[in-house]
Amino acid sequence: MTPTETRAPVVRPTATPPSAVGAPVTFEEFVAKLPAKERGAVLRHEAACEEVDPAHADLWRRIVRRLAALAPHAVRAIGQHTLQFFIADGKYRRQVFALDDHRDSKLIVYSPDVLDAALQAGVIAAAPEPAEPRALAVPGSKTTLFVEQLDSTNTPNPDASFKHMLGWNRKATRTTLLSSATPPQIDAAEAIWALAAREWTPRG
Repeated sequence: MTPTETRAPVVRPTATPPSAVGAPVTFEEFVAKLPAKERGAVLRHEAACEEVDPAHADLWRRIVRRLAALAPHAVRAIGQHTLQFFIADGKYRRQVFALDDHRDSKLIVYSPDVLDAALQAGVIAAAPEPAEPRALAVPGSKTTLFVEQLDSTNTPNPDASFKHMLGWNRKATRTTLLSSATPPQIDAAEAIWALAAREWTPRG
């Protein structure tokens, strides 16, 4: 078992609203705490996003800030397009999020699978079209959010960006947000990630 594959004890969810989980962090604070390698990768990626689409860059920064608040232990850059986010797991660390951005007008976030809990809590609703069960309804809006459930059976060869989030009975979700995502879509995605973070967030 590698350090990133260790499993942490499950902490029962609290009654804390998903939006309240994770202390807010500015992008500047996030960058300042990074090791030199990761800092360089993040700043280069930010600059490249700004050249392609400032709106995409804004969404990317927002997601980075949110994931960093939910998993503040460590961040690792893989190549030019991926950031992995870790929590402390005893003397090791455990990956809990991954952000993939190939600057192709969409952002992909991998997170622990809490989709059933999110549906039960009303964070997201069942897909309005049975033919596309991954396009889930966003409560209070006419939009949908594309969320896929992943495990070792339907994803036998996961990408390096999130492979340590599967296996050992672990499951993940892949959430896709377009650069043109609406506020309700972004809010719903962030609520799902915050719901996952309740597992390792200390009780208040």
